[in-house]
Amino acid sequence: PREVEFAVLQREATPPEGLPLASVDLLDVYRGEDLPEGSQAVTLRLIYRAADRTLTSAEVEAAHEVVVSHLEATVGARRR
Repeated sequence: PREVEFAVLQREATPPEGLPLASVDLLDVYRGEDLPEGSQAVTLRLIYRAADRTLTSAEVEAAHEVVVSHLEATVGARRR
């Protein structure tokens, strides 16, 4: 939704303890006429990192799914 600010997205994207999300950065906000009324398209950069090893693709995908699902449930985000 258009009224959701980046600070809220950043706070809600911060995962529970144990998920390897290192940072959430805002890359772009688009509010064009081709979006549904009251919507915005937000591009975020999510960086996943473990301090002690290289993460596998499966670990990153699982962590990403948790973060995205949480954003969908808490702020009404939708994947495009």
